[in-house]
Amino acid sequence: ISATHKHPLPTQHAAIAGYDMVGITVDERGWIALEPQRNAA
Repeated sequence: ISATHKHPLPTQHAAIAGYDMVGITVDERGWIALEPQRNAA
């Protein structure tokens, strides 16, 4: 979305500025979740 929308989209949902500091994790149920990472690359 950030490639096509250079401005924040109006939403009531949680939002992030970009994915460069976000990683993924998979919980015990197999659900994928975003999590903050200090050294994501």
